[in-house]
Amino acid sequence: MGRYALRRMLLFVPTLLMATILVFALFWIVPGDPALTILAGGEGDSGSVSPEQLQQLRQKLGLDRPLYVQYASWLGNVLRGDLGTSLWYKTPVWSQLKDRFLVSMELAVMAILLAVCAAVPLGVISAVKQDTGLDYLSRIFSSVGIALPTFWFGILIVYALATFFEWLPPLGYATLWDDPRLNLQQLILPALTLAFNDLRLHGPGDAFLDAGGDAEDYLRTARAKGSSRSPSSAGTR
Repeated sequence: MGRYALRRMLLFVPTLLMATILVFALFWIVPGDPALTILAGGEGDSGSVSPEQLQQLRQKLGLDRPLYVQYASWLGNVLRGDLGTSLWYKTPVWSQLKDRFLVSMELAVMAILLAVCAAVPLGVISAVKQDTGLDYLSRIFSSVGIALPTFWFGILIVYALATFFEWLPPLGYATLWDDPRLNLQQLILPALTLAFNDLRLHGPGDAFLDAGGDAEDYLRTARAKGSSRSPSSAGTR
């Protein structure tokens, strides 16, 4: 087990490195000049940007260097823990990641709790009521949750609430410790969307069924070898 974990960890390094190379290359394959976009203000008038301004910004950002030199410089900074400064927000990238990481973690925890609270009891019922209408309904519900993309299901939820109930969640973001009620209103729909995709209702049910099938196999083998049905007599043999 330890060797397997070590091998997987060693494979993670070249995989991550290859992913960064692909993302870095794709960023430059896409048409457009980042320096020109910054100076023109997104989709502004690029004709008002002088060549001198464009050249100065490219030198400041290091865009005038060869692509492999840019990647090596970026990778070296990342290994030292320096992710640089956001070109759009003009703040350190670490601060942007920290703020978004807390929101993502809260959303992930809420989605996992909702998925577990729904999947485990329904999976147990599906195992106990095997091949019944309830079992088939739970499997259909699970299949729909797995098949629907989360972004599409989220759009459907917002559309249904806005159309039939004329209600939308509050905009913005309120932290859990500042306003728990508003925080719940803002994150409950995204959490439900993620939880619905994670519902593997057949998973718990199949686990119980597999465990029961394995137990029957063990008992059948034990009886074939002469064991009694009684636990006390089986232990004396």
